Amino acid sequence: MHDAFGPGGALARTLAGFESRPEQAALADAVARSLTSGEHLVAEAGTGTGKSLAYLIPSLESGERVVVATATKALQTQLLEYDVPAAARALGRKVNVEILKGRANYVCRRQLSTFGQMLLREPRDEEAWEVIEPWLEETVTGDRAELPIEPSESLWAELAVGSDRCVGRRCALLSSCFAEAARQRASEAELVIANHALYFADIAADGGVLPEHGAVVFDEAHRLEETAATWLGGRVSRHAIRRLTLDVERACRDEKQQVPARVLDRVELATDRFLAAVTPATGRRRLREPPLELVRPLVEALADLNHALAGDGEGFETLGRRSLALAATAEACLDPDTEGRVVWSEPDSVAWAPVDVATELRDRLWREGPTAILVSATLTTGEDARFVRRRLGLDQARELVVGSPFDYRSQALLYLPRGMPDPRADEFGAKVAEEVRALLQLSEGRALVLTSSYRALGELKASLQGNVPYEVLVQGEAPRERLLERFRSEVSSVLLATSTFWQGVDIPGEALSLLVIDKLPFSAPGDPLYEARCEAVSKAGGDWFADFALPMAMLQLRQGFGRLIRSHSDRGVVAILDPRLRTKAYGRAFLAALPHAPMAEDRVAVASFFGTSAVAAAGF
Repeated sequence: MHDAFGPGGALARTLAGFESRPEQAALADAVARSLTSGEHLVAEAGTGTGKSLAYLIPSLESGERVVVATATKALQTQLLEYDVPAAARALGRKVNVEILKGRANYVCRRQLSTFGQMLLREPRDEEAWEVIEPWLEETVTGDRAELPIEPSESLWAELAVGSDRCVGRRCALLSSCFAEAARQRASEAELVIANHALYFADIAADGGVLPEHGAVVFDEAHRLEETAATWLGGRVSRHAIRRLTLDVERACRDEKQQVPARVLDRVELATDRFLAAVTPATGRRRLREPPLELVRPLVEALADLNHALAGDGEGFETLGRRSLALAATAEACLDPDTEGRVVWSEPDSVAWAPVDVATELRDRLWREGPTAILVSATLTTGEDARFVRRRLGLDQARELVVGSPFDYRSQALLYLPRGMPDPRADEFGAKVAEEVRALLQLSEGRALVLTSSYRALGELKASLQGNVPYEVLVQGEAPRERLLERFRSEVSSVLLATSTFWQGVDIPGEALSLLVIDKLPFSAPGDPLYEARCEAVSKAGGDWFADFALPMAMLQLRQGFGRLIRSHSDRGVVAILDPRLRTKAYGRAFLAALPHAPMAEDRVAVASFFGTSAVAAAGF
């Protein structure tokens, strides 16, 4: 690997601005060894390591087909448009690479040919159709990402393939199917770019979704457990059942068949009664004892619908299989203790997931599957990745930890203000808003503020919008990527966000010079899956806080911290407003896990970091 990553190597000759980094070379060597030996690898590579090229080049040199699975579409795009071409230039050859997405990302020709404009339900859909119809004549891929407009979710749900609607190899239009064409191209590629969800869909389906491959690289691997829990669980929603009954009605009209109205009415009535009894208006509620007298009628009604659809052709058989699949998921809610699953309700849906994914991943992926390489900037909670490996059931694997090449001692300042109240105190929110306003004056905007909850997000929005001389962007007011683009371009703007913005946000340059974190990111009490995992740790003889809650929060805080410094020229302040970093014994564990930046506890140091104009503006 030295020939590629060393000074004067292939990357230095072909990639403008390339700097040889020992951390990147060490990661590439470890990946190459795993691909040769077949031994799994868990590798933490600090921000700025250049991890994508460090696994792409040895993967392309391995002679195996390799799947790279990411957590975000943004990283998929970066790999396809930047990193893979850079690797190809360094290797001096073309690379046969394909991006493969879930079926719901592709237009379904069968839906279009069968139902046509019957799929348009709203006036705005007709406007979108005027753009989509000529695009359908030109597109080679049928990929939603290539559409010149963003269709409504309801319209795309009608146009897309959808794994529940697909009749597979029995489809009369299989030879022109966009999703099948993508899978065929992937089967001929040496490198396939997918996402975590598609990879676990392949596991859940016992194969057939992805082509055969000798190795998989899980980038953003700190998110694997959550994705696995989602795909190894299930969900029954009002939307899914209503979509099924609408499809049955539409198929009956098209095929001039008849399903007794009473059968469909029973399904919808049983759904309404079940969900009305268990679903909350907001949030999640754990169902320790689901109302069996309401679940069973729904299971029976769906089974009756399958019976009514039998024998009327392939389209109706597919609808029948969807009925049975929904019935099986609803039946899984009957006994929440079966096989260690937790059941909960949300507005208009009920879901279940395995409390612990370790056993299933151990049996279905790590032991029998391809060589696995897990890469992320945050996989350790101390000196090693023991916690993450235990959560994923990855018993046998080599570990590698390489630090960031960034100089946090000169590029960053960690601000821990004195005098903040306990986060549980009523006055905490007001003090956070006061501190944020003062910090924004010093940084002249240019800030990302990460909150621990939507409630805190709303309080900050009310306090800041219209009350600071900067554009205040708020999560939820526009699509995520549009918000991030505005934040990048409007340099003095302030972005208030929570949840997913703690990860996958890459804003190099001065647009992000201040990162504020209101609280340590412990999961909210009462979340059903989190609560069940804590209980499982205790039941196994562990300490739910020290062995689960604390390391999970440490990983999340490290992810949040990592939003600030994204290049060698970046400088900025991370302000963590939670006093528990100083007042609780576990605060030391959090601080030890963060990059080693100088610490300060008063705004004078923050003002000094930002320069003399900030000092003057603050009156220091």
